[in-house]
Amino acid sequence: MLANIYLRQQGKMPIRWQKDLLTKENPKRDEYIKALKKADQNDFENLINIHRVTY
Repeated sequence: MLANIYLRQQGKMPIRWQKDLLTKENPKRDEYIKALKKADQNDFENLINIHRVTY
């Protein structure tokens, strides 16, 4: 949600997540959480790639 706020402030389109990608049972959720953890370590590549595919 914060990423979408930032994108809107920059005049960009927000990320549109499919509802089924947000459930606990979805394997994409684990991939997303791993990408967030890498981003916390300044490695944004996986997070950016997930957003490219999702949007």
